[in-house]
Amino acid sequence: MPVVNATAQEAIAYATAALAGWARGSPLAERWDEAAADAIEDLVAAAVRREQQSQRRRRPFSARNGCTPF
Repeated sequence: MPVVNATAQEAIAYATAALAGWARGSPLAERWDEAAADAIEDLVAAAVRREQQSQRRRRPFSARNGCTPF
């Protein structure tokens, strides 16, 4: 879990650096924005990987026992 947290902090830091760079007219702002996008992609990939590891079961549907779909 700490790895995901570090990736989130990196994404926020890169995005903040890009915004500050654009405000000051820095030519490096575009590179920081690309780094933020890459960090966000890594964060999403880690979350998807974590979700794919867990098994999900559907709720049973039966008119007899009173379970109704949402």
